[in-house]
Amino acid sequence: MKKIYLLWASILLCGSLHAQSSNLELGVSLVGPTGINAKVWIDRGQAIDLAFSLDAGSDFGFLYLHADYLKHLYGKFQVDGGEMPFYFGVGGKGLFGTNTSAGIRLPIGVTYLYGKPIFDVFFELAPSLDVYPNARFYFQGAMGFRFFL
Repeated sequence: MKKIYLLWASILLCGSLHAQSSNLELGVSLVGPTGINAKVWIDRGQAIDLAFSLDAGSDFGFLYLHADYLKHLYGKFQVDGGEMPFYFGVGGKGLFGTNTSAGIRLPIGVTYLYGKPIFDVFFELAPSLDVYPNARFYFQGAMGFRFFL
């Protein structure tokens, strides 16, 4: 239930902001896991993606963080009203709580940059390898949206 409140609060906050094209985006990622997502553009082709999720209400409470360096390639997909670059990158992740773990991520995905841009919608898949406390390979996936601040 707390995840639903966090999601709605994020949507309302982001929706109430006036869109001004800058190098900072703030929004929500859904699924892997649901939480706050930010993206800081270094230049047109490079960005840092950050995610934060907190679940304090269950028996398995956790804090999840990840930070990824992303490289964007334009011109692969043609769309009206914006751009749709393909991206790939490398980053780290940590899960802190009952089942603490740390590892690396190799995200690949696509993002639709709407307008000047005003907002983006993204879909990604991230092969992940936990290196602490035990080695474990798995896939993370996410979709979400962000508004430029």
